[in-house]
Order: sequence, then structure tokens, then C-alpha cells
Amino acid sequence: MAQTRDGNKKIFCNRNGITLLEYDMRVEAGLKHCTKCKDWHPKSMFTVDNSRYDGLKVSCNSKGCGTVLVPKSHKGRISTFKGRKHTPEARKKMSSANLGHKRRLGIKHTDETRAKISKTRKSKNYTGDKCYQWKGGISLEMHGERALPKYDEWRLKVFKRDGFTCQSCGDKSGGNLEGHHLNGFSFFPKQRFWLSNGITLCKTCHKSFHDAFGYTKNTRQQFKKWDLTRKLSGPQP
Repeated sequence: MAQTRDGNKKIFCNRNGITLLEYDMRVEAGLKHCTKCKDWHPKSMFTVDNSRYDGLKVSCNSKGCGTVLVPKSHKGRISTFKGRKHTPEARKKMSSANLGHKRRLGIKHTDETRAKISKTRKSKNYTGDKCYQWKGGISLEMHGERALPKYDEWRLKVFKRDGFTCQSCGDKSGGNLEGHHLNGFSFFPKQRFWLSNGITLCKTCHKSFHDAFGYTKNTRQQFKKWDLTRKLSGPQP
């Protein structure tokens, strides 16, 4: 792969069967090569593209060229440099070009720089009511109720009623059980601590359900459908 513009120029000349002198003469005459129609046109026929080094697009505006609707894939294309090696002179040039470049790995920022970075990030960090997903503090309410003693009491009652056994696979491993809300915790606030709205699941089954139906707007009907599907498919690995 070419490392410089001169290298790209040489590759282009080799591919198109022209000399470097011919290439330079055409460029000086105000011409540019179109990569689509493979012809030379005045630079005025190319659209501006500031992302390229010459400020122009690679294809001209003539009929049949212009914007590429279907990008060309280069997957599987053999590199023009395959089987070749850089000369010692080229290797020396690349080595000298990279000398003196500072790497940040292992180098700590100064206190002044750290303060500037912190200030910039805070000014762009849209949290709380500044965030586009803000819903009036629902998360704080949900997390607060999950931390209440009555949440632990509800879960223990569910475990006792189900005999400390996963109601899907029958797992009785200690420390592997979780309380699942049949009707979602966040979208059915009145049913959060109803004993009838809870069921005991092991961590694997609990994750399997949420992988299938997500973590929001869960319903009792979803659980029945999921449980029936698992039982019909046989024992789970």
C-alpha cells in the first residue's frame, strides 16, 4: 500500500500505462482523472469534496458518472503491494518520519489539562432534566422502591409460596433464585407488591425470559407464552 502521494501517483501511472511526466503535464493543464469513466476532464467538471486532498470528488459530473449509488466493494481484492517489500531507503524514510511523535500511553495529563477536560465534559454532559430521555425522575422512584424493606418481604413471600423452587425448570439451588414480576414493575405500579404478581425463577430462566421479551412492558400473557414454549421444547441445557 502506498504511504505517500508520490507512491499513489506511481501506482496510478503503472495501472494506466502513462509516465510520471505525462501525469504531471495533464495535472498542470487543469485536468483530473475520473475513476468511473476512466477519462481525463477539466477540474470544473468535478464536485467539491473537502474531505479529499485536492478538494474534488473522484468521479466527474458527466452523464453516467457523478454520485456512486452502490458503493464498490474492495473485499477480496489483492493488494498491489502483495509479494513486494519496501526498499531499505523507503524503510529509513518511514522510520525517520515517525520519529519524535509523542504517544500518550503511560503519560499522565497535567492537573491544568485534567481540569480543562473535566470542565468541557461537564458542559456537554446532559444529565437529569437536560437529557432528552428525562421522564420526570421515574428511575429514582423505581430504584427507591426496590430498596425498601417491603420489596424484600414481597420476594421472600414469593419464594416461600413457591417452595424456593424455580417454577420453570425446577432449580432449587441456594442463592440462584430471583423474584420475577409477571406484570412489569415499572408499568404496573399498583401491582408491584402483590403476591399474585410474583413468581420464582432461577437466574438462567429469568434472563431467558427477558432476552425473549425485553425488560419493559412485560405482561403475564408473555410469561405464559414463554413458559409454554420452553416446556414444549423439552429440557433446557
